[in-house]
Amino acid sequence: MTSKDLSRMGLVDAVITEPLGGAHRNHHLAASRLKLYLRAALRELVGKPIDVLLEERYQKFRRMGVFLEGQPTDALPTEEVSSPIDRALP
Repeated sequence: MTSKDLSRMGLVDAVITEPLGGAHRNHHLAASRLKLYLRAALRELVGKPIDVLLEERYQKFRRMGVFLEGQPTDALPTEEVSSPIDRALP
């Protein structure tokens, strides 16, 4: 499975693009991208009430167990979600 597969299936919140050649080739840039994402994500989460956070988490994990027998994973319903890193980048 690729990161795009996991994202399409709703199993990850976001895919943080690696530097050319992989994170091991430029760990400073990889760490910088991760830091940017985490800051934006935390900024977004801080403003939400606890009951909303808990319900969203519950629903997220409930969706992870959904499958349709005999259908390819790309047939599963998905929703377009923009990640905090997308909103943080110019």
